[in-house]
Amino acid sequence: MADDLFWVARKLRRCPKLRVTPEQIKKAAQDWSERELFCGHMLNKQWTGARFVRVAKKWLRFLGHLVEPVDRIPFVHLLMDFRGWMEDERGLSSTTIERWSGYLKQFLCWYGAKKLPFSAVGITDLDAFLRSCGAKGCSRISINNKATGLRAFLWQDVRRMLAGTETNRPEDIRDRPILMLFAVYGLRATEVATLRLEDIDWKHDLIVVSRLKGRGRQIYPLSPAVGGAILRYLQEVRPRCSWREVFLTCSAPLQPISRTGLYSLTRRRMRKFGISSPHTGPHSLRHACAAHLVEEGFSLKEIGDHLGHRSSSATRIYAKVDLPSLRKVAAFDLGGLI
Repeated sequence: MADDLFWVARKLRRCPKLRVTPEQIKKAAQDWSERELFCGHMLNKQWTGARFVRVAKKWLRFLGHLVEPVDRIPFVHLLMDFRGWMEDERGLSSTTIERWSGYLKQFLCWYGAKKLPFSAVGITDLDAFLRSCGAKGCSRISINNKATGLRAFLWQDVRRMLAGTETNRPEDIRDRPILMLFAVYGLRATEVATLRLEDIDWKHDLIVVSRLKGRGRQIYPLSPAVGGAILRYLQEVRPRCSWREVFLTCSAPLQPISRTGLYSLTRRRMRKFGISSPHTGPHSLRHACAAHLVEEGFSLKEIGDHLGHRSSSATRIYAKVDLPSLRKVAAFDLGGLI
């Protein structure tokens, strides 16, 4: 590999400012007479030319010096948005940005060949893409890295949607804690709709959730970010009334917001920010929460407990990796998710 990189650098040294196009790489790979003299023996020109192009593209892409025609990438606007989010909001290193952008580009090109809208992307598509990478010889570490990059791409939509609620509009002030409860705690729509004022223990920073299917009540630590969003809603927007449910409608008639209303609220927010998902309700945010916990290295049981699952089989759809091999996280700050 060192010999290959040396030869790539030598052949491309005249490119201005190291902004190299795929066409320049192909042209440089055509003349191998010098390489034969360098190596001291005859080479298969077709094989070495293909290797030159492959090695050069991979190396230059890693360095950020490969100029690729973006108009040929399906859903290129998603790639550009992802790069902007990594640069402006996350402040990631240029190496990480280029690597994760490369993973996403591979997926977009693979999925674009299906000629389907991006809104139809599902978890089965991600599985199929990663399997295709394995079939092409990618190692388990490489596949895991690709999965990490794709999870970051999917999660940044949630952050973008939450950022859109940071206004002084009453509706935004109400919707922000609702969306946080879906995305951070993975709550179901009914669990948020039935949340009552007495379920929040402000003294001890706890929140009690009435679980469905006879699972009783589950206690969570109340993260500062979620607690602050709920408190602002209670102090600035929620009217004084006899209703004990936390979240109420913003327009008359004043009443607790229903499960259907929460679906409409989430779907409207996702469409506003152009977030593509096979499902546009609270469950999509619950799924994003679970996927983020997988990325953080939590075990199948820990994720199931967090989501309120009765059996581990209900959690496996979120964990498309070998969970026992994931690292353990001693403590997890829920507020760090937002």
